[in-house]
Amino acid sequence: MPLAQLPPTMRDLVEATATALGVGAELVLPCVLAGALIASRGNFKVKVSDGYFEALTEYFLVIAASGERKSAVVGLFRHVFEQEEALRIKHSAERQGVAREVLRKATAKKKHELAKKFGRLYDECRDVDAVKNLLWDEIAAVERLDMAVCGDAVPRRILIDATTPQALAAELARHGEVLAIFEAEGRTLKQFSPAMDDIFLKGFTGEPYTSDTKTAGTVRLRTPMLSICVCAQPNIADQFYGNKDLVGHGLTARFLPLFVPTSSAMSGGGLADFPPGLVAPYEAHMRALLQIPAPAGTEGERAFHVLDLSYGAYKELDRYTREIDAQLRAGLCERYAAFARKLHGHAARLAANVHLFVHPDPQNHPIAPATMVCGIALAEYFRKHAAVAFVAEARDGVTYAPKILQWMERQRLAHFTEREAHRGIGSSRHTVAQIRAGIDELERHNFLRRYVSLSRSSICVVHPDAYRV
Repeated sequence: MPLAQLPPTMRDLVEATATALGVGAELVLPCVLAGALIASRGNFKVKVSDGYFEALTEYFLVIAASGERKSAVVGLFRHVFEQEEALRIKHSAERQGVAREVLRKATAKKKHELAKKFGRLYDECRDVDAVKNLLWDEIAAVERLDMAVCGDAVPRRILIDATTPQALAAELARHGEVLAIFEAEGRTLKQFSPAMDDIFLKGFTGEPYTSDTKTAGTVRLRTPMLSICVCAQPNIADQFYGNKDLVGHGLTARFLPLFVPTSSAMSGGGLADFPPGLVAPYEAHMRALLQIPAPAGTEGERAFHVLDLSYGAYKELDRYTREIDAQLRAGLCERYAAFARKLHGHAARLAANVHLFVHPDPQNHPIAPATMVCGIALAEYFRKHAAVAFVAEARDGVTYAPKILQWMERQRLAHFTEREAHRGIGSSRHTVAQIRAGIDELERHNFLRRYVSLSRSSICVVHPDAYRV
């Protein structure tokens, strides 16, 4: 885990939080990174080269077994955004007044006039699409006016819970086309289907998106920006990466997966009292990022702060890009090629993500070479986890290791065979290959050693300290 490359403030925050909550740093790091992206409110892009920009957002997927205190960690780092949302609701209520009511009435009048015009044209040609095309500019103008009313009446949300793609599109339209999903139970992944992937693909790149909804009509998004940090149990992640449609459409390649090691998830980490004020600097920095205004754009268009790469940072990224391209040509990333093709983009985004922690005014400073080195190290770290996520057999190991370890702990076993493990966790529900993959994972983390015996099934000898809490 590349903690050494992180800026000192980030590294100290990750390590201190992990120690205080008794969890692995692997669970804390993506939540810290996601916090800065959420606070940046989609106002930044990274200039990778001439004419090539990456939206400053990321999708993190943390895979951790039950009992890892995912909710505690996520709750800690999303608390500042919940507080800010509450303040926005309060201030919005205080701003209710005559001006908004006048705007609402003017919008209703425009809608009525447009509806009458639409009806007359439809009576003449009986072609809905033709009338829509003819009145496209007027419809868009009324939609913008309607959004202005909503924007004045409804506070800008920061976070949104798992939802349907139609509802998500409508909420993005109401809240400045920027939202974040930051949750600990994997509900978002449970709802993913091929019908949902388009809004998430466009939210990753900031490309235009159009959706026809039953309740909000046609929703047109110019530059939707989503940030996602989802913690999920291994079986939910397995279903996500096992969905061939999502893999084929490229959605899974946008996610940065991170498997919390079995040794961390099952170690029974301490429940030390959380030091008051430990995350106070983090929360202050998040509030400062939230206050950075978006640059003024032309009418109807959104503008972004552009984060430039220093010459040294550009050279580091160029070297890494060439390295990845060579590995792809050699077939070294065959099992996760779609993810590998996006590694240089992830590296640029992650470097910019870290850059948000380095400067209080990140838009006024180029990304330094050391920051790019950190971004590349993070990309390589997530790459190792992607190599597991995209291979079913490897996912089985991560999924079944905790199940086998729980069975071992209940029985306080000193040794066992694969056949006994298969019976112990339910032979009718699991395959021999899945059990074997779980044992392999436990062996990699030194919980046991497998020895060949004269019997058909090898013997697994448990490490003397495997059950020590």
